[in-house]
Amino acid sequence: MKALKEAASRIHLGQIIIVLSGRDAGKNAVVVRLDDSCVWLADGRERKFAKPKRKNRRHIQPTRFIADEIAYVIESTGNVDDAKLVFALNQYKKLNLKGGKSAAERSNIPRKI
Repeated sequence: MKALKEAASRIHLGQIIIVLSGRDAGKNAVVVRLDDSCVWLADGRERKFAKPKRKNRRHIQPTRFIADEIAYVIESTGNVDDAKLVFALNQYKKLNLKGGKSAAERSNIPRKI
């Protein structure tokens, strides 16, 4: 039980994750809601914010990146545009494909934990 709580504390709202199992395995998504045993994920394309995918915490791999803007909007209004989810995931993919970036380019990239 203690290990589950420690693993649960690593996942944050707005965090970009990799799905490990299921038909979405290997895809990236953003955490849009948290619960004790599961998280709800959306990517803005196949899984919209209005109908997120519920996943067991054991079936996802958290990355070190959090989209601060998405987390802030969800906490303040409880809703986020799907375009913002797509933008955050595209920025994450660009960061992973391309190594270093200049300071001007890093301003819109999700931050590391």
